[in-house]
Amino acid sequence: MGAGEVIIFADCPNVEVLLAYFDRYYDPLISAQINYGPIGIVYEEQLDEKGMLVQKPLPEGVTSDELRLQNAPLGIIYLSDYAWNNVVNMEPRAKLRLERLTAHATPFMPANVKPCYSNLQFTLDELNTLANYETNLNDYIRTNLIKWLMGGGVSDAQWETFQKDLNGKCNITGIQKVYQDAYDRYIGK
Repeated sequence: MGAGEVIIFADCPNVEVLLAYFDRYYDPLISAQINYGPIGIVYEEQLDEKGMLVQKPLPEGVTSDELRLQNAPLGIIYLSDYAWNNVVNMEPRAKLRLERLTAHATPFMPANVKPCYSNLQFTLDELNTLANYETNLNDYIRTNLIKWLMGGGVSDAQWETFQKDLNGKCNITGIQKVYQDAYDRYIGK
């Protein structure tokens, strides 16, 4: 099953209510609020001149990530290009990231490369594998990068140990397999 698909069991007592819920969930105006937070807290009450949601100024001492997590705990699921162009204005940080990508990455991307794909869907076993190893992997990489930057570089012996640890205690092969399997399902292999 992929994103945007649903299964309804035969014994569902109110199919029409469930389907109405899903219709509302994917309505761009509702979806934006599910992803970022409600009108009145995250978004201004009034839409802008184009009829789009406008981010409210952040409360003092709160980041946009903290505000979103307090008001939309599911986090970002998916907003389509239509939503970004017609329903919701990007927060200033997101606009800045997009401008930087457009200016500094896009010119170097080969014409035949597709830059992104949908969020991958994982099985429970795959999620458990990622939960068990991904945080350790990221911590291990960051710790070593900082150590090497502060120490003036990395020796051949340190690099060999790092690679062995990635394959051993960090289980990078298992993590790669999880992502590859999820991607293969996504593209229909």
